[in-house]
Amino acid sequence: MRDRSSRKRNAPPLVGLTLLVLLTLGCRSQEGDADIEEIRGDQSAGLFNVLAGVWEGTLEYANFSDDSRSQIPVVVEIIPLEPPESARLRFKFIEPSGDTIRSEETHRLTRGAQTYSIDGKLFRLLDITNFSTRAGGKLSWAGTEEENGQEVQFRQTLSLDAGVLTVRKETRTPLRFRNGLRLRRKS
Repeated sequence: MRDRSSRKRNAPPLVGLTLLVLLTLGCRSQEGDADIEEIRGDQSAGLFNVLAGVWEGTLEYANFSDDSRSQIPVVVEIIPLEPPESARLRFKFIEPSGDTIRSEETHRLTRGAQTYSIDGKLFRLLDITNFSTRAGGKLSWAGTEEENGQEVQFRQTLSLDAGVLTVRKETRTPLRFRNGLRLRRKS
């Protein structure tokens, strides 16, 4: 197995929870520009403090050329940063070829501006609920990105439920499954 950690390579996210580099500077939601009227639950714990730690599981991704899906093992480490509501996400996964791929992204939630950013690229925050404890919560954001040389709409949803962290990314119009992570905390 060859480790290509020295080679900067973008992996499908997590938050890009997927590992694909999101190539947009702005966000346009298919749901429109409805404001988030209410953020439910006690948010004092902070989203990334709740999610902090090492997670392992699978990355499933769609191959649109033949309508197939593949799964590969993945490890994600979430490290809270200052300012609050920021974190570094480190990804490690093994491609079907056996190559080990490592990448990292900086994520930031800005509730007042209703934005979510990955490596400084802003996206429209659609929803956030709970995340006050390790029990659960949901976060979703949307925007546009490049896929196979064309700009496409995307929506990404991160959820924590019963100790399972999932990130689902949908792209195109109408939105279709593109990739997803299913993770559990490493013990």
